[in-house]
Amino acid sequence: MKPSLRALAASFIALTATSAFAQAIRPLAQEHVVVYESPDPAGIYCYTPGIARLDSGRLVATMDRGGRGLKKGESNGKIFTSDDRGKTWTHRAG
Repeated sequence: MKPSLRALAASFIALTATSAFAQAIRPLAQEHVVVYESPDPAGIYCYTPGIARLDSGRLVATMDRGGRGLKKGESNGKIFTSDDRGKTWTHRAG
């Protein structure tokens, strides 16, 4: 590692170790709702999540699935909607 990169890395480590910096880090969501969970995480994985808010306030969430656990002809994508600001979700397609 070049001396300038070493100094930068040491500065970053020192900065992250300070209590003021550590106190500023908080989880993104204190409360959350699981929209979809793979029935077989080792064989069916989820990726490319998306979410949009329509003018009506409805939330539309999408995601793709892949892996060897999917049955032939089974849909790779899923679509969910929420009309209560994400508290509950309805599976619409996929």
